[in-house]
Amino acid sequence: MDINLFRGVITLLAMTLFIVICILVYSKRNKNKYEKASRMVLDAEAKPSDSEGNSYE
Repeated sequence: MDINLFRGVITLLAMTLFIVICILVYSKRNKNKYEKASRMVLDAEAKPSDSEGNSYE
């Protein structure tokens, strides 16, 4: 097996994996899950808890 053939196969696998991940991320089926995850940070900042013990004084 030539090294260039090996590099070509690895490149093809990486490109295929990238395309599959893009399809999964941008599919409409997962839209609600990603929107919920994007709001988690904002929801956590809006409701600080006393148990964290963060004091900026």
